[in-house]
Amino acid sequence: MEYSLGLAVPNKVKLFLWRACHSFLPCVERLFKRKVCSHDECGRCGRASETVLHCLWECPKSQKVWKKTWLRGFVKHWKELSFTDLVLHVAAVGSQNELELFGLWQIELSRVHTSSVTLQGGQNGGGHETGQQFEGAEPRLFFDGAVDVLKGCVGLGAVILSGTGQLMGAMSIPLPVPIKPIAAEALALWHALKFGRELGVRNVRVYGDALNVLNGLNASGWDLSAIGGVLDAVRLLMREFDIISWKHVKKRSNLVAHKLARSALSLVQAMFCKDVGPPWLHDLIDAV
Repeated sequence: MEYSLGLAVPNKVKLFLWRACHSFLPCVERLFKRKVCSHDECGRCGRASETVLHCLWECPKSQKVWKKTWLRGFVKHWKELSFTDLVLHVAAVGSQNELELFGLWQIELSRVHTSSVTLQGGQNGGGHETGQQFEGAEPRLFFDGAVDVLKGCVGLGAVILSGTGQLMGAMSIPLPVPIKPIAAEALALWHALKFGRELGVRNVRVYGDALNVLNGLNASGWDLSAIGGVLDAVRLLMREFDIISWKHVKKRSNLVAHKLARSALSLVQAMFCKDVGPPWLHDLIDAV
């Protein structure tokens, strides 16, 4: 839900709510589906499957917290279908400061929850390695993010090439939100991997020039910082690939994704293409 990125709250809160609305928190229900843990029961109350909505709103332990906030009058009456519905409801009735406090309390609740999650070892959904050259038959995915500070928006770009260098797909996504460059890079990677899965890609080599983002993928445990929240979402998405590896490259080796990200800054809506793209895109692919 990209709506959360447009909220007038700190970036840390925006990215956390984005992550929660997409169900990219390490809640037991999601981890169980990916065979990372052995059950989907809430570890705090033991009464229900631990979805994002249950963990952060419906669980009796969480409700005790909300009864001490400005939401005390709504706790018993709001029966939401999803966490996205909850955010929309809070945004509709609360002030900017109240919405910010809501997001900050959500982050604190997730910290308490995450400390109780136990993961099963040895099930990482595929090997993660760093290659040295553009070799191999696997498709190659290049990603990049661009920021326009004056306009307060970002552009996300990615291109997926076959092992022989042919265009498989490309995307340019504009987001009218003022976030930091490293957050834009992380979001570009997530959208790129999601696009790759939609194209049916199962094995892929990932390349980008955002060293902090790629190094962050090697971090152990769940990182609850602003950028770490998006990287948690990326790592969960990576489990859907059979084989995935990543490597940092210099900007000159990432020109196609960079151009797609920059062009997104002038788009009104997202652009996706499969197999065939605009002439300039094929010319640039051939040139690099």
